[in-house]
Amino acid sequence: MTPQERLLLIQSDTAASAFYAAGNDNDTALRLSEIAPVVQRRVPNVDIKRHAIMQGYWAKVVIASEATNTILAVRGLAISVVAWVNDVAVTTDFALPEVQTMIGGLVTSELITEAQKTSLVALASVPQVITPSQVSETRSI
Repeated sequence: MTPQERLLLIQSDTAASAFYAAGNDNDTALRLSEIAPVVQRRVPNVDIKRHAIMQGYWAKVVIASEATNTILAVRGLAISVVAWVNDVAVTTDFALPEVQTMIGGLVTSELITEAQKTSLVALASVPQVITPSQVSETRSI
């Protein structure tokens, strides 16, 4: 976040504005960290796999990828997901349309629930942490 963006965020919030006007960079930073929009990150595939295991759908996806009596489209999707997630040395950009389509297909195929999808996609969202020194830097513009 640039100093200009931080200033706009401060001006948009009564509490942050009050802390800022009082010269309280610590509380301003805390308040900005609470209200700043989350940012998107690339998610390590190892985190995706851990999520799938802990949420109980990894086995379902693996079984669908291996079962010869699974509907071809579902099996193909499951094979792709297993290959993608097993590449644990890379990260995944959830903003890519192909990734969104794959995750949506998992819901449509009933390999994951809508709640599991929401939890999975949330892995890509991280809060912004604003520091007092960044608030101080904002004062210089």
